[in-house]
Amino acid sequence: MKVSILAKLMFSFLLVGMVPLIIVGVVSLKDARKIGYGAAKDAEELGNEAVQDTTGAITELVGKSFLNIASHLSLNIQSILKERENDTLAIASMISSSDGTTNAIEQLLTAFNSGKSAEIWYNTGTDLAPREEHATIPLYSELAFINPAGMEVTKIVDGKPAAKLVNVSRPANTTFKNELYFSKTRALENGEVYVSRLNTWYLSEEDARKDVPKDSKAWNIVPGRDSMKSGNIRFATPVFMGGQFKGIVVLSYDYRHVQAWTKHIDPALVTPVVSTSYEDNYILMFDDQGDTLVHPKPNNIRGYLEDGTLQHRNTKATPGGIFNLKEFDASMTYKEIYDKTLTDGATLVKSAVDVKGRKKMTISVPIRYTAGEYKDSGFFGGLMLSVNTDNFYQPAQATEKRIANRIKETNAKIKRATEGMQTENTILAVTLATILLVIILGLIAAGTISRPIRKLTQTANLISEANVDVEVPEIKTRDEIYDLAQSLKSVLAAVDFFREELGMKREK
Repeated sequence: MKVSILAKLMFSFLLVGMVPLIIVGVVSLKDARKIGYGAAKDAEELGNEAVQDTTGAITELVGKSFLNIASHLSLNIQSILKERENDTLAIASMISSSDGTTNAIEQLLTAFNSGKSAEIWYNTGTDLAPREEHATIPLYSELAFINPAGMEVTKIVDGKPAAKLVNVSRPANTTFKNELYFSKTRALENGEVYVSRLNTWYLSEEDARKDVPKDSKAWNIVPGRDSMKSGNIRFATPVFMGGQFKGIVVLSYDYRHVQAWTKHIDPALVTPVVSTSYEDNYILMFDDQGDTLVHPKPNNIRGYLEDGTLQHRNTKATPGGIFNLKEFDASMTYKEIYDKTLTDGATLVKSAVDVKGRKKMTISVPIRYTAGEYKDSGFFGGLMLSVNTDNFYQPAQATEKRIANRIKETNAKIKRATEGMQTENTILAVTLATILLVIILGLIAAGTISRPIRKLTQTANLISEANVDVEVPEIKTRDEIYDLAQSLKSVLAAVDFFREELGMKREK
């Protein structure tokens, strides 16, 4: 079969052109895989950045919301404390306007007490199985009038006159065996009010769980959540009649109402709850010394032992006592809260890990107050909101998980699409083989095309010099070069013919 030189050249150049294209394609596929993985990686990073931005926005938004809740609660507590001061001054004014007899003062205290009550509600079950109870009780567990010598003239307890009266000028005779409210109130001017710190008995962790076996799962649920500990904050003011000091009046604000300030507020919920859980969201209220006043765990709360000494503060060296933000040394976060709230009088919003290793958002605000024991510091204390942030970050976390899954699926598709592709070493070998192939093809092309043409050219040059006794090279290919060789043979044959003809004519 005759194959033209054009076809040979076309085939050669096509072959030489296609091989590099194939190599480029293979490399491009590899690059595509890299680009695909890079795009997937970029998408993953972009997704993570989006999740981080979302989380940051949620943190800021939620933090502001909780800070707003805490600030309003702080103002509400200040208002409640001021109301107790006003009640104390009001009953003192009534006593000053009376005839000053024991009977008249007792009737005033009883009547006043009957008009001052509020509902409390509490959990007599556990965190997992709450049992809600309601009761209406007086705001003041005690109301007393004490003469200038410190002797109780009359005292109303649980709405009734008390049978036993004592001289409270001696701290050992007071309920908690160390109270100084008489001497401190005796030193005040008319119209000034003394406010004590929280007085309550210390409730240990063992006492809070005394009805639960230690080896049971319920031990960690904190039964007796609302033990409704007996205790008070005392409000007292001097009573003057005709310009003369006649004694002091004392209103003991029931601690059960103090608990109600915060214990029904779950910062993450709109509706109130019977009690908050230490495992989830809660509010910790502390005084200006850092002692805990209200907390989901009863054993954390400031309280006295039977001998009248304050239970020790919880530290690494002496665990199991009152939780005090300033003294607690297992986490610097609480010290930071104390300093920020009670030293700087500022608010704090931060994410932190609590003592149980839970990631929580912590918000703290001061409660400003300047009466009685709180005059020097200028603070009644502060509020710390502890909020489990996992619930708020769930949408962002779900998005992050979806992004991760999509990236994983994309990478799997890229891998499946390119898993048959050659390695870089293979590509290098193919490239070298291609170069060798091009050289061989060039040699073949030179042998099959250039050499016959060169021989025919030499023959043609000899013919052009009138040397017709030459032999045309034998061309075996069936192409234009073969045709050219045959043409040269025909020319030489014609020359021979004409030369013979010319010789014959000359002989004639």
